[in-house]
Amino acid sequence: MLSTLDANKYRVALASVYPFDVIIPSSFFASRYILWRIRPGSIVLLHDVGTRGERSAETLTLVLPELKRRGFGFATLSELIELEE
Repeated sequence: MLSTLDANKYRVALASVYPFDVIIPSSFFASRYILWRIRPGSIVLLHDVGTRGERSAETLTLVLPELKRRGFGFATLSELIELEE
């Protein structure tokens, strides 16, 4: 798989916080899980298709203010790649 990704100039990024949003359809659970597991440099994976996207938006509404209060900053993977290059 990695050789195919490399041949097509794709990069691989793995999430470090996966709040099981596909299995457990609860924004409350996902937000509490993220706030429990987050560390500086974490990559959080949330899904955005259909109703999952609505839950992800709700989860972020719950999580982002608390993370800001804790002093976290936010970046997309694209932004992180640009910093690396």
